[in-house]
Amino acid sequence: PIDPEHPIQRMQHFFRDSGAKVLLTQRKLKALAEEAEFKGVIVLADEEESYHADARNLALPLDSAAMANLTYTSGTTGTPKGNIVTHANILRTVKGTNYLSITEQDTILGLSNYVFDAFMFDMFGSLLNGAKLVLIPKETVLDMARLSRVIERENISILMITTALFHLLVDLNPACLSTLRKIM
Repeated sequence: PIDPEHPIQRMQHFFRDSGAKVLLTQRKLKALAEEAEFKGVIVLADEEESYHADARNLALPLDSAAMANLTYTSGTTGTPKGNIVTHANILRTVKGTNYLSITEQDTILGLSNYVFDAFMFDMFGSLLNGAKLVLIPKETVLDMARLSRVIERENISILMITTALFHLLVDLNPACLSTLRKIM
């Protein structure tokens, strides 16, 4: 995953370093991908024509050791490095764990930006367990009053949150956390 708000040089590094051959994006971001010198095939998720070339599914079953995602570090200590996440890594995090069971009755709030590894817990934790996933815009995450209302309104039961953000919610509206059964 690549955040379109990242600097062009960072995107160029991701494309070169990963050797990606296909980029799934939106029409409005195609020019940005081209500016970042992506050399592979660009598939536009919001253009139906993009789905007619080859409708065959991937060969199954996939190897659990195969890469499911490549997530880059922030690069604060130098050049961002790609971290390979395998299918087994994802499954170990959200299925049959010794720290949490996620059920179809759960609602998970996705607070993390989709380019961070924490988002994989939110996304795959919900999808692979039949739970509901609530996604919110960055503006809501940064507005504690709005965030607390979403938690209450959506009856969030599982939440992965930073300690600082948790303390802000507790200071503002501790009652908004009453529906939670697991906070990480």
